This record gives sequence, structure tokens and C-alpha cells, in this order.
Amino acid sequence: MPADFPPWPRVYASFARWRDTGLATELHDRLREAVRRIRWRKTRSAASRALSARRVLGRLKRAPSAALRWR
Repeated sequence: MPADFPPWPRVYASFARWRDTGLATELHDRLREAVRRIRWRKTRSAASRALSARRVLGRLKRAPSAALRWR
């Protein structure tokens, strides 16, 4: 244990109390959901960019001036 932590029995007692009341599980679940939301946003914005690029490329194939009007 790091030197700035209290003695390990006190730390373990706090953890055991959190575990018994369900707080440790609650914290874990909230952190997992936050990470999932952040990852979803990153993949979502990358997917949106890919779709936008496909639309522009598709319009360029049909008519170059149509792709410029789309913006």
C-alpha cells in the first residue's frame, strides 16, 4: 500500500463495507457505462464521417457540381 494510505485493515474495512452495501458494484457499473458512452460517441462520429464521405463521392460520380451544392 502507498505510504499516504491508512493502515490496510482500515482500507479493507472500508472496501468490505462498500462491497456489502453494493456501492462497489454501483461504482463499477457507472464507470463501465460512462466508458461505453464515450466509446460509442467516438465510433459514432467516425461512422458519420465515413457516411458523409460516401455521399460526397457518390455525388461526384454522378455530377461534380452536385457534390459542391450539397455542402
